[in-house]
Amino acid sequence: MAENWAESTFTLLDSFGDKICKPYSIPMVPEELCKGSEKAHEPKVVSIGPRFKGRKELVLMEKNKLSCMHFLLQRSLLLHGTLTTTREILFYCMQSVSNLKSAIRTSYAEQIQLDSFDFGTIIQDACFLLELLISQSTEWNSRLRSDSFGPSPATQLGNMEFILSDITLLENQIPLFLLQVLLTTLFPKHFKEMHAGITTDLVLSLFGYTHYSSSKSIPYNTSASTPDPIDASHILELVHSSFILSENNQHIQQTSSVVDVDANKPIKRKRCATRLLAAGVTIVKSQDNSFIPKFSTGVLQIPRLCITQTMEASWRSFIAWELHINKWGKGVGIGMFTFRALLFNDLICCASDVQLLKNKEIIDDELGMSNHDLVYFFGSLTNGIDRGLAQSTYCDMIHALNTYPAAASIIRFPIILWHYLGRFSEWLHGLTKFLKRGYNFAAALITLLTVIQTCYAILSYHYPKK
Repeated sequence: MAENWAESTFTLLDSFGDKICKPYSIPMVPEELCKGSEKAHEPKVVSIGPRFKGRKELVLMEKNKLSCMHFLLQRSLLLHGTLTTTREILFYCMQSVSNLKSAIRTSYAEQIQLDSFDFGTIIQDACFLLELLISQSTEWNSRLRSDSFGPSPATQLGNMEFILSDITLLENQIPLFLLQVLLTTLFPKHFKEMHAGITTDLVLSLFGYTHYSSSKSIPYNTSASTPDPIDASHILELVHSSFILSENNQHIQQTSSVVDVDANKPIKRKRCATRLLAAGVTIVKSQDNSFIPKFSTGVLQIPRLCITQTMEASWRSFIAWELHINKWGKGVGIGMFTFRALLFNDLICCASDVQLLKNKEIIDDELGMSNHDLVYFFGSLTNGIDRGLAQSTYCDMIHALNTYPAAASIIRFPIILWHYLGRFSEWLHGLTKFLKRGYNFAAALITLLTVIQTCYAILSYHYPKK
């Protein structure tokens, strides 16, 4: 035990100034972000790393992971030249990365067990990811295979949308440097030295070949390569960083400043989407590929948001990562995904706001959720987010929306009346939902009858029948 502690401590000390191993780079999701959304931060199909290993609902994928690992070892066997069996290749890999145990252990924010079996499962996960990356890359799948091979098991997994979502969950990560070391170990003739850019290209290739685009809710980078390797510790950070670069929005973080909660400009909205419409603000869907909403000369442009099965998990993971890098001083203010989540929460206070945004084609609900459920969803996205960290960009927009000159009363009246009817409908929906939960209806009925009986007794006492 003492030797493990000393080894981890030495690795931690050596990591200062080391761009490969980054201590505590794979954090846990903060408790305040998990309230009411614990399942959204858990993988649905595949576990990567030690945190969700052994879950019953994820066991089915373990066989596929072993198949992918075996296929990857066969690729290496035919291209390696010196080793003759997949068994030798596997042992060679284990020996090559055995000195990385402490670096892997140090990468996680909490203490993890990493005995021989646990270390082997992490290697298995890394091989699965490598085969997934290679098989989805047309160039490398061709260069690292033989004509005698059949199709890679990674191309027949199915549920690719859920797999991509799972491998970008904050708590479902392994260090990227492990993939880089394994790549150079398995294919030394093709990768003579460890190069982070190759792993970056493969990861971006994987997400670039999906059907995500700028019109989707979480549009992944569509570029298959980047000029310079992105300094990322894991896949989530790499996808997030590449998205920021592709959107050319780095200036938002670089020029923004942190605004205190008590600043002169309020950061809490006073007008929802319907009230903004009544005030004369024109709400439209953005026509460009920008991810950040814009407000200028009375026109609020909002990028289209597509509600899919994996959108919530991806969005929450990006928000959790942005809050993490801000907490550790690597970011300034809130990030792009947090910015957008706060804005949607501010624009929506009842079902009529959701319907308004649907009519404007800003919200595209592929799941067919009710407007009331979407109100709850957008409200829960911002749970645990400290608005005191809001950027000046976000605060300026909210301040401009709050202070925009209202239109004439005769125009506002029917819209505001419709809005209040929507608020009342939202209250009724919440009351109905509350009464349907457990024994709340029975308890409420008994309470109501008790109050009526008490009032009748008081009246009978003060006004007795003569």
